[in-house]
Amino acid sequence: VIGRMSAATELAQLKDDPLALAGLAASAQGDAFWAVRRSAVEALARTGGASGSAVIRKAAADAHPSVRAAALLALGDLKDRRLLEYFKERFAKDASDAVRAESLRAIGKLGDPLTVPFLEQCAAVPSYRDLIATAAKQAIAAAGAR
Repeated sequence: VIGRMSAATELAQLKDDPLALAGLAASAQGDAFWAVRRSAVEALARTGGASGSAVIRKAAADAHPSVRAAALLALGDLKDRRLLEYFKERFAKDASDAVRAESLRAIGKLGDPLTVPFLEQCAAVPSYRDLIATAAKQAIAAAGAR
């Protein structure tokens, strides 16, 4: 398992190699162990390719919350305002507080002050160790900073 995780990291360095990207995509979508899928998602995010973005979006629906959170982190780093409704949907539909929190941080990264009222509502959502409220406050700070 550790070997497959480190292989994903190393494959990201070959971002111009279509075979390397195909291998990362296959690992992100189909490896049996969640940590390998997460590593592949993180590696795809570092390559910055458009095809990787589609795979990362699919990973946001993975069975394991750590993979979903990594995918939302990567999608948030794109700062693509067209993903706003998608991030809101992930917040509304995901059962994991960690994933929901990451969707809020992704919204904050968009830098749109018009999202602040939504984020303020989210800050009132109860969660384990106030994970969601903390993420909402971080997102509000990020959205208002632009």
